[in-house]
Amino acid sequence: MINSLKIILFLCSSLWLNSLSAQFDVIRGSDIEDYMLIKQQDPFGRQADDVLGSPYLNDTFKVADVYTTKGIFKDVLVRYDVYRDWIEFLKNNQTFILDPSADLLKVDLHDQAWYVQPYEEGGRLKLGFFKMLVDDKVKLMVRKTVKFQDRKLAKALEAKGTPPQYVPGKDQYYLRVDTRPSELLYSAKKIADLLPDHKNSIASYIKRKKVSLKEAELLELMAYYQKLDEK
Repeated sequence: MINSLKIILFLCSSLWLNSLSAQFDVIRGSDIEDYMLIKQQDPFGRQADDVLGSPYLNDTFKVADVYTTKGIFKDVLVRYDVYRDWIEFLKNNQTFILDPSADLLKVDLHDQAWYVQPYEEGGRLKLGFFKMLVDDKVKLMVRKTVKFQDRKLAKALEAKGTPPQYVPGKDQYYLRVDTRPSELLYSAKKIADLLPDHKNSIASYIKRKKVSLKEAELLELMAYYQKLDEK
């Protein structure tokens, strides 16, 4: 049963990615709840008053266009909860949730866009929100992370403990080749294995340039790969 669901999810991900170039109907943002499978945020799930930091990329809601397999929803007020990896949107002063799903293609905030892409985690195929850095046959993407640290009680001779807090984590870079699930890059050396058509050239470039998992260096590496692919 689990394997069947993974296959269905994988096939769906290939189909809806191709639909980005298709013609969409433009739908008013106020109607978004009629078209998407959503759930209302639990009004009692508020965090404690002393929690530090934020789970959001930006705390304020911003205007965005939401691209789905059922149309484009214009002028939707959204914010990205990085910790829970979902998009929240406002309607009638209530907060609703958009989980990453096969129906949701991307959320475009105009200054940045978040794409729904498949990836593997713990041996399971999932969908998540990614920022696209290179959108080609081989996609380079980044995933934001936020960690939650529980409250720490005061130790001996300490006046008080440490309150719970959200802490921004390191950016995670992923590579997606064709329609395969996105692969987390634990090291730059792994990239050569993911690009077998130019494996030796990529491995040599990584060694020569001492490429690390820094965005600028990864972008230069992908530009080099694209030149190899054009020959």
